[in-house]
Amino acid sequence: MKIFSPLTAGLLALGIASALSTMPASALTGKAAATRTQLVEQLRHNVNGALKSSTIDDDAYLSLYTTSRSPLVLDRTNASPVQRAKEFLGSYSGLIGLHDATTELQTARISKDGAGITHVHLDQRYQGLPVFGARMVVHMNDRGILGTNGVFIGDLEGLSTSTKRSDKDLNAIAMVAAHKLHPDALGLSIESSRALIYRSGLLKSVTGKNYLAREVLVKGFAGEGIRERIILDANSGYVLNRINEIQTVLNREIYTPNLMVPPFLT
Repeated sequence: MKIFSPLTAGLLALGIASALSTMPASALTGKAAATRTQLVEQLRHNVNGALKSSTIDDDAYLSLYTTSRSPLVLDRTNASPVQRAKEFLGSYSGLIGLHDATTELQTARISKDGAGITHVHLDQRYQGLPVFGARMVVHMNDRGILGTNGVFIGDLEGLSTSTKRSDKDLNAIAMVAAHKLHPDALGLSIESSRALIYRSGLLKSVTGKNYLAREVLVKGFAGEGIRERIILDANSGYVLNRINEIQTVLNREIYTPNLMVPPFLT
């Protein structure tokens, strides 16, 4: 894991730091042009250094939150939690490579814990398609934004959403893969199938490649204990990943392309 280190040049580049710390998130315009490091340093300044921040993959994983009672940003607390979350991420879009909070973030759920902190879960979408495993969570109280963490794939621009194979062909390929995994199964059928964006290596926390993909959920007869999530390259039909959805043991097997290499255990 790579930890952000303070850069004194960051504060010089954002000379209006102290004034911005008391502005609502909606008023923080022009932030997209700033670098991630500069934005992190701005938030660090807002809370007098009481900031924890980290990243694993430069364009995917981010976690930052205040370690003091002061919010990172004093925002529009009279707005809805979803509005507040999207305004914060939109204002600090350079943190995750966000272009349009309205189209790229979809509300998944909202929760509130015993300490009165509200957590807004936002799933990433690209040209209307879900991005597998990509979700940002924004944390807030009745004073302001306390932090955010999650996964956002920020380098999808230019990725085509037009597939060279039909859904029917891809579903058939997934069924063949499932039969190879469970040759003795009495019956296999498709529970669901959908198009999505898939980032290889995401589940292993390593840099990977972005694909237009087809996710096919295959199940067995009742009592067989079979439920496979098979993810295919929507253009080549290549198996990008297979996830066993039956959680009956401590270790789960996540297979890498073509099902020929040893599984990655998590």
